[in-house]
Amino acid sequence: MKSKTSFFNKTVFEKNIKLFWPLWALYMIILLLMGPLSMWSRYRTAENYYGKDWQLHMSGFLSPAIAMRPTVIIIFIMAVCTGMALFNYLYSQKACNMIHAMPVTRTQLYFTNVITGLVIMWFPQIVRFVISLMICISNGMTDIKPLGIWLLSSMAISFLAYGIVCFSVMLTGQLRALPIMYIVINFLYVIIVGAFSVVTSYISYGVDAIEMFLGIRMWEFSPFMCVLKNVYFSGTMKETKNDYYCTGYDFYGTKLIIMYVAVAVILYAVALFLYKKRKLESAGNLISVDVLKPIIKWGGGCIIGYLLAAFISDLLHTVKVNINFFGYVMISLFIGIIVFLLVQMLILKSFKVIKRNVIKEIGCFTVFMVVLFGGLYLNAVRLTNIIPDEKDVDRVYVCVDYKMKLTGDDIKKVIETQKILIAQKDKYFKHRDDNMDDITISYRLKNGETISRNYSLPSEHMKTEDICKKIIEEEKEPKNLLKYIFSFNPDEGKVLSGTAEEYDEDYDPTQDIQFGPKAAQAIYEALKKDAQEGNIQKYIISYLYDDSAKQRYNYNISLDLLVPAGTEMSDGYAFYEDRFPWPVNKIISGISGGYMLMDDSYSYSSYQTSVGFTFGPECKNIVQALIDNKIIDSEDELKIMED
Repeated sequence: MKSKTSFFNKTVFEKNIKLFWPLWALYMIILLLMGPLSMWSRYRTAENYYGKDWQLHMSGFLSPAIAMRPTVIIIFIMAVCTGMALFNYLYSQKACNMIHAMPVTRTQLYFTNVITGLVIMWFPQIVRFVISLMICISNGMTDIKPLGIWLLSSMAISFLAYGIVCFSVMLTGQLRALPIMYIVINFLYVIIVGAFSVVTSYISYGVDAIEMFLGIRMWEFSPFMCVLKNVYFSGTMKETKNDYYCTGYDFYGTKLIIMYVAVAVILYAVALFLYKKRKLESAGNLISVDVLKPIIKWGGGCIIGYLLAAFISDLLHTVKVNINFFGYVMISLFIGIIVFLLVQMLILKSFKVIKRNVIKEIGCFTVFMVVLFGGLYLNAVRLTNIIPDEKDVDRVYVCVDYKMKLTGDDIKKVIETQKILIAQKDKYFKHRDDNMDDITISYRLKNGETISRNYSLPSEHMKTEDICKKIIEEEKEPKNLLKYIFSFNPDEGKVLSGTAEEYDEDYDPTQDIQFGPKAAQAIYEALKKDAQEGNIQKYIISYLYDDSAKQRYNYNISLDLLVPAGTEMSDGYAFYEDRFPWPVNKIISGISGGYMLMDDSYSYSSYQTSVGFTFGPECKNIVQALIDNKIIDSEDELKIMED
């Protein structure tokens, strides 16, 4: 009589739970410290902090218990630790043979380890949910729906992360290779796109690596990054006359989680299939699936070769050594072949890898790298020459010395400037180890797309004032200059008051003179007049002028203005790392000091702001306004401050 087919072994399950209890216990402690205890502390101090109306802020107290980003990071770390613990027997020849000699099928072992892993990850999450729920109810908080959503989403993300771990386990034969494979699977798409962007940026003109990286979609192929960025709670805020508090939460990422759960089911099934086909003697090998070995050698060689070649070439530029495209290909080939051989050594666990068949494979690999570079080069040329049609552009943001928004007929001036810049690209490649000036152009097309370029100009060979003449003339325009100084059109605001600060030769303040609305309005009108007459431009965009522009007065004037709701604000720049969640933003900030030009926004409500500016001897209208309003007695009181 046939016995029933079982997919679960109770003995193995109990052994795993008892043996690895420190793992799930530590995870539980971390979850409790991050969520319920932090929330409980907020309830304890609420009345002292918020007063008698502290109940209005109860929804806000939930935030530490439902924070998704720290939850996601810990889940992905916990998943690989759990997988390393439960499947460690597969990486030792002795343990592997012993376990598989027991009267337990591979299917039973696999499903038992999967269930054990999920229990280890889910149980602490359920405990955290129950304790958070008890804290909320005991303090009169009845809207506990976000806690339930947090639990379900955390369990689903754990299901995904552990599925990736199980899949990674079946691809590797060494324990130390498992976390590496896990990281590679989670970041492979990011690595490939990043390498593609860096190489394209290096061999093109005007194409920024980070801007290109951000423009490439399909982030779903990087599970960790996609979940970290797109699964979160957003608080609904309410503002009253005397208070500002959270009234509830909206959850984002439901469809993404459902999709990833379906993907995880497939990963579990594929991992089971690979486990059944796994050779016991693969324990101790770097890679347990033979078909992956050439992919890792070729892929690793290409990606690392191209990336390191770009970084080395950039490093050589800093010491005035210009690397042309041929030199770049040679460096990337040299590094790629070294990486290829190193991976071969790790796979064979031997230093003796130079054999006839390997030499032939290296030859094919070299041809592949050259052909791939040819494709990258052609794509870089295509991207370099992209210029939008004027009729397709809604507006353009451009920055030489400061950010401007141009529309209508002024768009043509930017397009003409871009054509001149592209025509100068050979000079850039020849002299890109020299000191650089930069111009950033960002088109907003009518179809909603964005085309951004950042051009570096070797200042000794590509004169900014000649190439960007039409844009610089726009920078000198009073309306653009004033919007730059104030960050909005000052005519839309109301001048309230102001301050004149005098400095000594060490830039230390010596006196502070405050003045009322009448004097402030007069100084503001004088500033506009000096801008219209071209008097103040040299003190704002001084690099376009001779040394006389450095002769500023020892006064800084600040004007206080009331900005009404709905005023268009010039948001200026945002650094690339601001687009990424922690900790990825720290990596981006380390490799790029770049920024993107942001769309102008509109003020949500009215507010008061203070704007300061300096001036010099040619600003006759400002000087006269200071005298007329008795802030100074004569121009003789103003001293020149040398930069």
